[in-house]
Amino acid sequence: MPSDDRTEFGEYLRRRRAGMTPPEPPLRVRTSRRRVPGLRRQELADIAGISVEYYTRLEQGKAPRPSREVLAALAQAFEFSKAERDHLFRLAGEPPPELELPEATIRPGLLRMLRGLADTMPVTVHDGRLDLLALNAAATELLQPLAATGPYGRNIVYQVFTATALPDILGHDGAEQLVRVAAAELRLYTPGNPA
Repeated sequence: MPSDDRTEFGEYLRRRRAGMTPPEPPLRVRTSRRRVPGLRRQELADIAGISVEYYTRLEQGKAPRPSREVLAALAQAFEFSKAERDHLFRLAGEPPPELELPEATIRPGLLRMLRGLADTMPVTVHDGRLDLLALNAAATELLQPLAATGPYGRNIVYQVFTATALPDILGHDGAEQLVRVAAAELRLYTPGNPA
């Protein structure tokens, strides 16, 4: 890792540690006044499971390039979001961890239920990225005009937002309600599984 990157990496660690909330002391235990904002190096090193000496060298930009395991432990200790974790990895000169693919296997019981509701109501099954995995006959009939092509053709939210036939199928109010539901689903699933 180039020298400038190590300095920036250390500054990032110091800034983030200073912004953390120190733990509450146990009742009736006399503690010294804190002289640093946020966590002490020792406290953060303990949470991350690394030595305070090594952590200090990381902050000072004097340590060799940290391993991916150390970076993952630091990200967890800091309680970083995915974007913050990815930034930490990039500052350290490492590519961010790959996204875990959502489960794409449909359990047999869910398939039986899907088929059982075919005459009753449209039902779709999608993965954590909202890509369509299965649909029953009623959903096929409803979504047929919405079928899209391209890299997001199987994504149910993409189909809802790009379909021009939606008001013809569901009426204006129904189409508007489906768009609101799709937006809510997108907000729900995006933090953990960005597309």
